[in-house]
Amino acid sequence: MAYNATVPKPIPPPPPQPSAEETVLAVRYVRVMSFCALAIFLLLASRYQHDALMTDYGRDDGPSWALWRARGLDEAALRAHAGEKLVWMLGSSVMRESFDEAFINQQLTERKSPWRVVKIGMPRGAAGMAVGLMDELPIRAGDRVIHSVAIDNFHRDWIEMVGLPIRMVSQMRSPAEIWGVEEFPLQERLEIISGVPYNFYRHHESYMQGQLRWFKALVWHQKIPRKRSPKYHLTHRKLMLADYFGYNRSRGSDSRLYVAEDELDMSPSQFNMAGLAQLRADVAAKGAELRLLDVPYRQEYQLNLMDEGVRAIWQQWRAEQPELSYFPQLPEDHYYDLRHPNPRGRAALSRYLLDWMAETPRGRPTPLFWTPEKP
Repeated sequence: MAYNATVPKPIPPPPPQPSAEETVLAVRYVRVMSFCALAIFLLLASRYQHDALMTDYGRDDGPSWALWRARGLDEAALRAHAGEKLVWMLGSSVMRESFDEAFINQQLTERKSPWRVVKIGMPRGAAGMAVGLMDELPIRAGDRVIHSVAIDNFHRDWIEMVGLPIRMVSQMRSPAEIWGVEEFPLQERLEIISGVPYNFYRHHESYMQGQLRWFKALVWHQKIPRKRSPKYHLTHRKLMLADYFGYNRSRGSDSRLYVAEDELDMSPSQFNMAGLAQLRADVAAKGAELRLLDVPYRQEYQLNLMDEGVRAIWQQWRAEQPELSYFPQLPEDHYYDLRHPNPRGRAALSRYLLDWMAETPRGRPTPLFWTPEKP
């Protein structure tokens, strides 16, 4: 008998279905397993703190070291001098490289000044990041807070332009504050504020790096790791001229450092402009005094990496800031790159700061006269 293709194949009977009692038991098992998994995650995540042991072995970025120092300060020791007043120097790597905290405090001690300084600078530590330190520091009424400003920190989409990782922003700013950062797309803001527990994601990178170093030591018999050292993060660099200086100089208007007028965003919602407004409010709420410092970059930078419109905008904006003081223009060989002072520049600016603290003169912009160097 020939096979008839039109006849449907027989359908096998369905597998046995669980009873209602078995279904209830299975759901109960899933609930218990989910609860156990969540409890294990929360237990492990609770160890992801800024001062956890593994974090100490993996910490390697500026914001993390800034928080480490801020949370470890001994206020009684800082205010042990007569007068007990403190100048809190908060800002970017330019602030970090411009002033020698140890030298300044030594000189203030010899002068029997009522002031001492505490410097906390970090890469990309413009106002939008530096303001995150305000809740971490024992700032009192009568203290001063100093912050350095620069035109390239008011670049449009600054966070993306400087390549600042979201985890570093979340280390310095609360979820509520990050929700107000318009530069982040809505989906990123939702992801950040829903990432609980927050410290797990803030310190995940450093903690995992510490675990990885110990894993390599124990499993692959590598050298036993030591806790990370802050190196220059809490002091300053020692180099006179950076290896990358020639490359950055040769790039000209193609450099990432170049600032064009149509790339600026001086609106109140720009990340660092909003951070500066909050910094003003936080300092005033603590009864302290805010001073903004204009520490000039190389003249070569100001002439070659800022177009004429940017220079005009920068001139006008600085003139409108009542708290701003102009610091002196350094010679070109007092920088190790286009923006950061080297030891010569740091010594000069530190000495100027000592005199500036006594009278806080506003100063004035230094005229630009740089000409290209001869080959």
